[in-house]
Amino acid sequence: KKKTKTQHSFNKDATAVNCVKFSSYFYQKHHHNFICFSSADKIIRFWDIEHNQQFQVFNEHANAVRVIEFSSFNGTNNEQYIIFKIILKQQKKKR
Repeated sequence: KKKTKTQHSFNKDATAVNCVKFSSYFYQKHHHNFICFSSADKIIRFWDIEHNQQFQVFNEHANAVRVIEFSSFNGTNNEQYIIFKIILKQQKKKR
């Protein structure tokens, strides 16, 4: 059997994680690797993979966030539609 080793641990403060997504569009357009995950604590978090840090949090939901998608058309089952703008901070690369 091949042993695996954990590379990164994300979301240590959240409750159960419901969904995790990676946006290849943002990587291609902004050269920024990040994952986005939603959890039972009503929060959506964006995590910078390269720098191993959380860089944006959305906490406007009234209930657990079950599903997240990178799409221009999404909605919820409680007639609440929230549009968020992802703000990417320019980070200087260490040489």
